[in-house]
Amino acid sequence: MSDSPATALSDPGLVALLALFEGPLATVQFPEVSRERLLEEAAAVRSAAETVAEARAVLLAAQAALVAAETELVTHDRALFGLGQKGLAYAKVFADGQPALRAKLDEIALPGASRSPAATGRGGLAALEAGEPRRRGRPRKIRPESTLFTPPSPVSVASNDVEAGADHRVALAEAH
Repeated sequence: MSDSPATALSDPGLVALLALFEGPLATVQFPEVSRERLLEEAAAVRSAAETVAEARAVLLAAQAALVAAETELVTHDRALFGLGQKGLAYAKVFADGQPALRAKLDEIALPGASRSPAATGRGGLAALEAGEPRRRGRPRKIRPESTLFTPPSPVSVASNDVEAGADHRVALAEAH
């Protein structure tokens, strides 16, 4: 499989050694090392690598399913809060003449309801109830202070004059 992890079998030196133990060293045995033992261990590495690759494929599929399920949960969760906010708003209008019910409804605070301009005091009913005039149009841009039209400091003017005088004297000396 192409997704198999890097193993000792991907090492060129070990591959060359295994080839020697299958060729000229096939009948040679060392303590705990023989052709059969090397081939047995190589087969175990291949099998374990295939198991890892299969498990990785299952994991990737599970992760994709998890992302899809989380996306669906967020979608339905937002929809439920949206319906809840609408239901709360309708219930408050319905309970307009019923102070006990209206008090119970006013105690309920749903997440996301504070994002509306009325709840934050940036506009809507909250601004009108507070007697504030309604703002219209785009908010003004806050610009950084510009140095384009600010007068230069006396120190920089003096240093520029000294440099200009020195340049003028050099030009006069070169001319004579």
